[in-house]
Amino acid sequence: MVGRKWLDYFGRDEAVALIKANNEIAPLVLRVNSRRSSREALLALLSMSGISAVTTRWSPVGISVKSRSPVDRLPGFQEGLFQVQGEASQLVSYLLSPQKGERILDACAAPGGKTTHIAELIGDAGELIALDKSAKGIAQIRENAARLGLMSLRAAKSDVSHQLPAELCNPYDRILVDAPLQRLSVL
Repeated sequence: MVGRKWLDYFGRDEAVALIKANNEIAPLVLRVNSRRSSREALLALLSMSGISAVTTRWSPVGISVKSRSPVDRLPGFQEGLFQVQGEASQLVSYLLSPQKGERILDACAAPGGKTTHIAELIGDAGELIALDKSAKGIAQIRENAARLGLMSLRAAKSDVSHQLPAELCNPYDRILVDAPLQRLSVL
């Protein structure tokens, strides 16, 4: 029973707080594609369309949408003005501190939020290799990159826990590994 394990591990107050948080609707957070728009311009576009949204607290390109709407129907989606990406995830790309002209590897890239953000941060000028072991994930990365108008990234199906193909083994200036958790030890 998960509840018993949470109580034993976290204690009553923390377990109750986690259960309450788990039952809340997650906020819809967007990352402005800075190559095509600005946060102020996207906020104005959303507002003109009757969509309630505010700036995020930490990310300089984040917008938290308060109104409920299918993402692909939000103004600017089809034009590649934004990508759905949680605020904490947006901050990872800034911590990587990518620079124009660098060769960068995103080792566990699907669905491509951090990858496309890195491409934007390097001004779409460099070589960005996005790897994922899932063919579906690679398709998502390519779809997002195309919609956002990003040309510097190349998505390839590969598992970094195994030997990489020779063409991917050249040195990189930066490597991002945001590997998915397989299983929480608490549960």
